[in-house]
Amino acid sequence: MTDLTKKQWQTALAPFAVTLAGMEELINNMSGEELLELHEAVKYPTRTNCWCFTYQAAAYIADIVDGEVKRRNLVKTGQADA
Repeated sequence: MTDLTKKQWQTALAPFAVTLAGMEELINNMSGEELLELHEAVKYPTRTNCWCFTYQAAAYIADIVDGEVKRRNLVKTGQADA
């Protein structure tokens, strides 16, 4: 494998970066109630009880969801604000 130029690696990764940015945007645009539900839901998947990509998605978004819950102060209040 040869070294990639900056343009080459950016082009190769661009579709995946856009997809991940879209996932974060969905999380940021959720209502407080939806976010708290997702915050709880990411705790349930294991390697053996669901589709492998469900498990991987939960593992990937868990920190993002946790950060958004904390940013909105939903952890302290338990309130599902909008």
